[in-house]
Amino acid sequence: MKNKIMLSDQDRFSLTPDAVTKRLAIMGMSGSGKSNTAGVFVEGLLSIGAQVAILDNDGSWYGIRRSASGKTASGFNIPIFGGLHGDIPLDPKAGKLIADLIVDRGISLIIDVSMFRKGDRHRFATDFAEQLFFRKKEHRSPMMLIIEEAQDFIPQFSGKENARMLGAFEDLTKAGRKYGIGTTIISQRPQAVNKEALNQAEILFVHYLYGKQERKALDEWIVEKGMSENLLDEIPYLEVGQAYIWSPRWLKVIQKVQINLKKTLDASKTPEFGGSTEPQTLDPIELEDIKNSMAEVIQMAEENDPAALKRRINSLQNELQRAQSAKPQQAPPEIIRVPSIEENQIKRLENLIMEIQSMTVTFWDSSDKLNEGIRLLETSKDEILSALSQVRNGTKPPTASAARPVVLPFPTRSEPKASADPGDPLPIGEKKILSACAQYNGLDRKQLTVLTGYKKTSRDAYISRLQAKGFLEIGNDRKVYATQAGIYSLGSNYDPLPTGEALQEYWRARLPLGERVILDAAINAHPHDIRRDQIEDYKKTSRDAYISRLQAKELIQSTGPGTIRASDSLFNL
Repeated sequence: MKNKIMLSDQDRFSLTPDAVTKRLAIMGMSGSGKSNTAGVFVEGLLSIGAQVAILDNDGSWYGIRRSASGKTASGFNIPIFGGLHGDIPLDPKAGKLIADLIVDRGISLIIDVSMFRKGDRHRFATDFAEQLFFRKKEHRSPMMLIIEEAQDFIPQFSGKENARMLGAFEDLTKAGRKYGIGTTIISQRPQAVNKEALNQAEILFVHYLYGKQERKALDEWIVEKGMSENLLDEIPYLEVGQAYIWSPRWLKVIQKVQINLKKTLDASKTPEFGGSTEPQTLDPIELEDIKNSMAEVIQMAEENDPAALKRRINSLQNELQRAQSAKPQQAPPEIIRVPSIEENQIKRLENLIMEIQSMTVTFWDSSDKLNEGIRLLETSKDEILSALSQVRNGTKPPTASAARPVVLPFPTRSEPKASADPGDPLPIGEKKILSACAQYNGLDRKQLTVLTGYKKTSRDAYISRLQAKGFLEIGNDRKVYATQAGIYSLGSNYDPLPTGEALQEYWRARLPLGERVILDAAINAHPHDIRRDQIEDYKKTSRDAYISRLQAKELIQSTGPGTIRASDSLFNL
C-alpha cells in the first residue's frame, strides 16, 4: 500500500496522502492511546515526505527522534525548538519567526512550548498562528499542523486576554485548508475545546472516555454531523489503543479499530518505578543559520518594543527628577553656596544624559507618537547641563553658549537632500551605501557595516539593488566601488559620512549604554587588544551579550581566547 498511511494492520485501516490537508480530532483520556494514535499518524505523514509542524504543549514529542526503545536515534531527524530536549532554545517573542521558517524553508519541526509560563505560551502561540495563516495565503503548499492539548490554544471559553489567540486558531482550523493547512487537534477534554473548531473535524478518533461531560461533547458532534448511531455507550469500555473512527463525509465510515503501535519512542508514557528517568541525548542538527536569524529577530523585537522603551524612559525621568530635587541651598544674597557633589555622582548624571540621548534616537526610529516625550527629555537634558556647570564652576549657570558640552548633540531628523540630477531619488538605505562607496573609493563589506550601521542582510540587499541599477560594482579585490553612473545619481550635494573620531562619536551617540561602555574601553586600548575580564562594569553574562552585539555590528572583533579589539575601520577609514 504505497504512499498509504497505515493506522491499523489488524483492521486494515489506512489514510490516503491527502490527509495532510484534512482536519482531524483525536480524543481520549490519559493512557487511552490517543498520543500513540497521533504518533502513528505523524510517522506516516513523515514517511511519505509530507511537511508536519507539531505545537507541543506537554514536551513529549521529542520521542519521534528516537527508536521505540529510546536507545538509538533511529527515528525521524527533524529539529526541535524549545523544551528540555530542544536543538535551539525558544523565545516567547519568536512566534512569527517560527511561522516564517515553516513557510519559507518548508521544513518539518517540533515547537516545544512546554517550558513557557502560561502568558508567554499564549503570546508565542498567538503570533505563530496569525503569521502562519497570513503567510500561507501567498505561499500555498500542503502541511499538517498538530496541536497537542488543544484546549489550551482553542478553548471553549476564552477571556478578553485570550480572544486574539482563539481567533487566530479558529482561522487556521476553519479557513486554513484552502491555503494548504491541515490541522489535528488532540485533547483529553473534548468539552473544553472550542466547538467551532471541533465541528470542523472531517474525521474523529475517540479512545475510551469515562466522564459525562466528555461524552456529551462528542454526542453533540455526532448529532451535528447527522449521525444517528448510538455508539457512545461503548466508549468507556474500549481497550487501550482501540478507537472508534467516525468520518461521515470524507471516508464515510464508522469503525472500531486497534491502532498500530508507534515505531518511535512513546515519551508521553507514564514513568514506571525502577525505570530510567534520564532523557537520552539527542543528536546535533546543523541549525546555526536559524539560530543566528532567531537571535537577530529577538534582539530587534526587544530594542523596538515600545512598552519596554517607555518603562525605561519613565525610570530615567524619575532618576532625573530625584537629581533635580537636590537644589543648592542659598545663603544671604551676597553669598552663593554650592553643595559638594562627588565626581562619581557627576559621572552618573552624564551617563544618564547619554542614555536619554540613545533612547531618544531609538524612539525616533520606532514611533513618531513619542515626539512630545522626546522634547521633554531634551528640556531635562539642558537643565542638567546647566546644573552640572554650576556645580563644577561654583557660579551661577553660564549662558547656553558658554556651557561645557558633556555629551554629543542630539541627532536631528531631516529628509534626504533631493538629488541635483534628474531621476527618481534613491531610498535612504541605498543612498547611504552608495555615498560611503563614493566617498572612500571602494570599501569592503565590514567597513560598510561600520560606516552605515546596517547589518549583513540589509547591507547585502542594498548592494545587490545598487548593482542591478549599475550604480555599484565588485572589484577583483572583493571591495565595493561606486560607478560613474552611481556618483552621477548622487549629485554634488550628498551628505558625507563621518570619519575618524567623528565616526566613533557617531556610533557612541547611537549605542545603548552597555554597548557604549564596552566600545569606549576597546577604542581607548586600540591598537592593542583588551581582555574581557578587564571590563568590570558588568557581570560576565551581560558583558558578553554586549560584546556579541558589537561584533554583529562589526565594531569590535575577537582576537583570541578572552581578548577583543576595536575595529580598525573606526580609525583608518
